[in-house]
Amino acid sequence: MNPKKILDSLMGKSSGVLNNKNRFFNLFKKSVTKSNKVKEFSGIKSDLSAVFGLVGDFLTGKYKEVSKTSLLLIIGSFLYLLNPMDIVPDFIIGIGFLDDLAIFTYMIKKIQGELDKYKIWKEKQ
Repeated sequence: MNPKKILDSLMGKSSGVLNNKNRFFNLFKKSVTKSNKVKEFSGIKSDLSAVFGLVGDFLTGKYKEVSKTSLLLIIGSFLYLLNPMDIVPDFIIGIGFLDDLAIFTYMIKKIQGELDKYKIWKEKQ
């Protein structure tokens, strides 16, 4: 499994979501709900909270200092999470969310600089 290739393959769909605020908001809400149920995400909980905070603040217009590339990576990760028939189907108990974890871990690593800037901005608010 290659997270970069997977997220690259989702860039077209991600761009469509980014250009439609209602779709982006709905995708965001569904991703937050689903990720809260995924115990495999416990190790990235802090970073995931930052991602969700960044997206929430971006969607409400409070935070605008995020690159389009980072937003596309985030959206691609959300799309992957919400696809129940991804590389390892989510219904396979014990391993169904390991591929989702790999995608989110990769995305977080790629946007870490953006997350750091966001956390500094958030502390000042």
